[in-house]
Amino acid sequence: MGNVRFINKKRHDKMKDPREPSPGMILLFWLLVIAGTAADLWTKSTIHEWLSTLPNKEYSIVDGLDLSGLRINQVLRLASL
Repeated sequence: MGNVRFINKKRHDKMKDPREPSPGMILLFWLLVIAGTAADLWTKSTIHEWLSTLPNKEYSIVDGLDLSGLRINQVLRLASL
């Protein structure tokens, strides 16, 4: 049982590994990566631009909720140095 013989060796040599993604899937993956990264950077830029127009450069989504250490205005202050 140690030796495995293939009836049609030429056909077997041409077969691709089924786990290997097709070129179309690779292209789709990289397009999604680029589009997702661009959308992420655009939304961050837009939010930071909007926050800079507010009086204290901060906006409360839930009134009374204190997220000390997680405020965007602290990031903006550091970025403006």
